[in-house]
Amino acid sequence: MVQYKKFDSKGQDLVYRPDSDKNFASELSRMREIDKACSVDYRPADIQLIRSATFFKFCDPVPFEPGTQDLVPGMYLAREHVEALLADGQPAKSRGRRIDYGTVPRYLNNTLFTGLLGDGWIGTRGAATELVAQQIEISLGLGRAVVLGFSRNQRLGNSQRQRLN
Repeated sequence: MVQYKKFDSKGQDLVYRPDSDKNFASELSRMREIDKACSVDYRPADIQLIRSATFFKFCDPVPFEPGTQDLVPGMYLAREHVEALLADGQPAKSRGRRIDYGTVPRYLNNTLFTGLLGDGWIGTRGAATELVAQQIEISLGLGRAVVLGFSRNQRLGNSQRQRLN
């Protein structure tokens, strides 16, 4: 599950300020609960690079282009990564904590994120997928926008490629 946040382009830098977002704390809390519930039925065969089922995408502010299939540029960070960055004793500047390209040395871009997700190295599997389905229903019931991707294939990533060769 990905929670999208738009970088603010006022000023010189693209920056997201969680302390200025009235929804951030509650969204972060829900994401923690989802990750906790998704970790219950974890099996060794479900090895992943990041066990978190929840990510933030901090999006560059770009003009809307109808009909484009391009993903908006930005950075993907696992929930734990965001929490670690915000707890890392950032200097309290005049407007609070911040996430930007200058304060986040490593992140997943669109290409890396979609590749890892498509190969099953990140995301959810098994019982966790049912929890995600429930969260999607809740979001839709609240009138929120949801984008969903899934695979019915039981073999992901390199195991799929090996079978085809």
